[in-house]
Amino acid sequence: MLYYDVTNSIGSKTKSGLQRVASALRRALEAETTLIPIVWSTRRARYESGRDLVHFSTSDTLLIPDLFAEEDRPRFANFIQSCPARTAAIFHDAIPVRFPEFTWPHSVRKHPRYLKDLAHFDQILAVSTQSKNELVGFWQWLGLPTPPPVEVVPSGADIHPDRPRVTGDQFPSGHQILQTGILEPRKNQTTSLAAAKILHQQGVGFRLGFIGRVNPHYGKPIQQAIKQATKAGISVKHHGKLTDDELAGLYREARFTLLPSLAEGNGLPVLESLWQGLPVICSKLPAADDWAAGEAVRVVDPLTPEALATAMREWLENDAAYAKSVTAARSMPLPTWHQSAQSILSLLKPSN
Repeated sequence: MLYYDVTNSIGSKTKSGLQRVASALRRALEAETTLIPIVWSTRRARYESGRDLVHFSTSDTLLIPDLFAEEDRPRFANFIQSCPARTAAIFHDAIPVRFPEFTWPHSVRKHPRYLKDLAHFDQILAVSTQSKNELVGFWQWLGLPTPPPVEVVPSGADIHPDRPRVTGDQFPSGHQILQTGILEPRKNQTTSLAAAKILHQQGVGFRLGFIGRVNPHYGKPIQQAIKQATKAGISVKHHGKLTDDELAGLYREARFTLLPSLAEGNGLPVLESLWQGLPVICSKLPAADDWAAGEAVRVVDPLTPEALATAMREWLENDAAYAKSVTAARSMPLPTWHQSAQSILSLLKPSN
């Protein structure tokens, strides 16, 4: 039996990127096999299904798709070490350890223990080669003698199940640009905003929409800077909470997307944009190397406001170059969550 940890999604008012990934993977796995969602009980230091304790057997598999922390789940590490089921976890990134200067303090505090506790699992499934290398490197630094195997299983591009991939030959004619992601220094909205100011000064027509919640620790200055730019007449806007339909509408109107991020666990924002048939201008991200190639994804390296503005202006004003990038975006092969689920199930099969 496959048991799936849904602890972090129970009662959550916001849907983080990790929670969206966990939901998409759950749907894909449920289409392939029987899956039982379970929740960690802090009081009982065990998993529950409904109100009943889960009694694992050696023929079961426990899969954890999201983050966990001993600080939030006392005795969890001991439970994993003694659990009779085969244990597996999805590993996303080591960003809090690599970039503590712009990561939430509580994540910086918890993450080293989390990376260490992952070594107690039987199998780790990394979302990118970059993430795998980060985790394996951390374990080597700790000197762990027998860490578990780490396999790369790319995320699917079809994060929204009701949206088929855009592959038509009708290209957007407007000048809407989108940047999705939580407002925080890591996502680097400040560079996009500076590039927008350059385009505004050059008289280039565009509309830049920032989509994402505000990091309560770091995001408010970025939100304020966007408001000030809007008041100054620059065509930028921070969209509040959007429904799936509203977000889909913005994608339909968009010409291309931006991802000037300073760090990512994988290339999911790139994949999402390509699934919508939109090319991407992004920073050089090792985690997105598989997708940041060809005409569909333009890498700006080194990333400066001036270089980003130049790349944006070309796709706004050069219709031939833009059409070439859209054609590439809509024709390149993309992974699906169905493929991810099949790969995971294959890796989780007991080896006899």
